Amino acid sequence: MNIENIDKEKMEFIFKVKNAVEAGKISVFAGNLTLKDRYNSIKPYEFAYIEQNLKSFDENQCKKEDLSLLLALFDGMFDHSILNLDKDHPISKYLDENKVIKNLISRLRQLSKEKFIKNKYFEVFDGFCGYEKHMKRKQNQLYPILETKGFDRPTTTMWTLDDYVLNETSKMRKILENEDQNSEKIFVDKLESFCCDVEDLVNKEEIILYPTSLKLISDKEFEEMKAGDVEIGFFKIDGYKNDELEKENIKNFSDDDFKNEILEVINKYTDGSSGILDVRNGKLTLDQINLIFRNMPVDLTYVDENDIVRFYTDTKERIFTRSKNVIGRNVYNCHPRKSVPLVKEIIKNFRAKRQKEAEFWLELPDKFLYMNYKAIYDDDGNYKGVLEMMTDISKFKNMKGFRTRPNYI
Repeated sequence: MNIENIDKEKMEFIFKVKNAVEAGKISVFAGNLTLKDRYNSIKPYEFAYIEQNLKSFDENQCKKEDLSLLLALFDGMFDHSILNLDKDHPISKYLDENKVIKNLISRLRQLSKEKFIKNKYFEVFDGFCGYEKHMKRKQNQLYPILETKGFDRPTTTMWTLDDYVLNETSKMRKILENEDQNSEKIFVDKLESFCCDVEDLVNKEEIILYPTSLKLISDKEFEEMKAGDVEIGFFKIDGYKNDELEKENIKNFSDDDFKNEILEVINKYTDGSSGILDVRNGKLTLDQINLIFRNMPVDLTYVDENDIVRFYTDTKERIFTRSKNVIGRNVYNCHPRKSVPLVKEIIKNFRAKRQKEAEFWLELPDKFLYMNYKAIYDDDGNYKGVLEMMTDISKFKNMKGFRTRPNYI
């Protein structure tokens, strides 16, 4: 982790005391006194350093971490205050969304004390619709930047908790929808555990993630993050005051920044003045190439031979969320932890030429997704990466016979 002047001796001592408390060798009270005897405070980014560099990796660690024990151990020492943030700061938006979630959890706990009325619970769970936008901004905006600072292990495990909470939210809703006579009891029995899981996520964000982000991420990086935030959207709060400006920044990224980034490549194949690129089968300008990719009826993502995401198509009908922060990111950090072994297996087989293509499909309530992964090799047979193609094939399922005149959509 790139934090200047980190006191490694302090980090190792705190880690040793924390381990002793968790193992039951000393009490939380004794651990707290031991730490206070040597240090005045511990910052969230210092705790993040311990998570990154001293703890052995456990993919379920984020879920297992006892936050109440942590706060008790560091009582009077842990400074995670966030002061004087502008209302349009990206972290302010996350905090505002957390207020919405806290209110929903509070409402669920209030209902649990009253006579069970299913529709009242439905109203609350309707309020969770869109919560995935909060998660997607973290995963596609905040986590990638933190990973460039060396903060990749905590974000990876936290992604697991993000997905766990979204999955539990969906499960609770399904139990509520079930007309079985036992569903009411099952729902009530699981409700407090669900509330605690959501609170745990919110607390980890506010106590560790956001203060650490403010320490590691520059004002300029936060400002650049806003365009992608707007593209993904917000959870039941207003966007930035200058949303239109941010949308224009998105357009500028696609049309101008991209041009500048590949100008050197273009000049290798053109005279530098005509702007015509001599592609494999034709001649196109960069504007034409951008238009083709932005209007494709499928989603494409290209990962190079070093497992770095280099490109995705910015289509209006994009199936899964993407933002420009995914560019230049290791592909394994772009997936939930449970999916990484499969991604590694596919790439390993492609690199060794044991397989050259892999396909999957997934039936959802409103979509039928087809995903194809194709190995890319140059003319000499050298592995050059993976091209991922994804599309919704729902409309193809019931097609029969033929159509000789266009069906305008």
